[in-house]
Amino acid sequence: MSNDLTSVLIRVKMEKAREAMGEATWCFDGEKYPAAVNRLYYAIYRACLALLAGEDRIPVKHTAVIGLVNK
Repeated sequence: MSNDLTSVLIRVKMEKAREAMGEATWCFDGEKYPAAVNRLYYAIYRACLALLAGEDRIPVKHTAVIGLVNK
């Protein structure tokens, strides 16, 4: 993948991660704890995708993301 495309992918994934984090905060403040946990999961997941994109690794499944991050 080209450096420009990788940079765009990283930026987009981090924007989505920040958006999910904001949603998690909103849910938590509204005492919607299961929804807050869900949004936190996706915030972390998308941030991990951004990290892996920087290493030219684009996993398709959640389990692959977990496995690659654990290495």
